[in-house]
Amino acid sequence: MSVIRHRDQSETNGYRPIIGKAAGAHATTLWDQSLPPGAATITHYHECKETHTFLSGSAEVTIHGETFLVEADSSVLIPARAIHQIRNTTPGYVRLLAFFSTNEPEVIASDMPIVS
Repeated sequence: MSVIRHRDQSETNGYRPIIGKAAGAHATTLWDQSLPPGAATITHYHECKETHTFLSGSAEVTIHGETFLVEADSSVLIPARAIHQIRNTTPGYVRLLAFFSTNEPEVIASDMPIVS
C-alpha cells in the first residue's frame, strides 16, 4: 500500500495528479484541483466518465448546457464525452477531487457550445 500526500505532489495546470499510472493504478486516476476566485476551466470533455467531489467553496458546473450550483461536500458525475466546464463563483478558492475511470485521462478542449 502507498500513502500519497497531496501537498507533496507537483501542481500542473491547476491540478495535482495524485493517483494514476505513475502510482501503479491500472484503471483509475485521481486529481486534486483548485480554482482561484472567478476562474474557470476550459470548455472540454474526456473520453471517460469523471466524478468531481467538491471539498471547499462553490462552483457553477455546466454539463451539456445545464448549469448546477455545486457546494462543498457534494459530488457530480459527468458522463463520458460530455462537454463541461467548472466556474468558481466564490471569493475564495474552490477545491475538488476529480476521479476518472481511466489511468490516462485526456483533457480535450472543445470550442463547441455547451448544449443539451
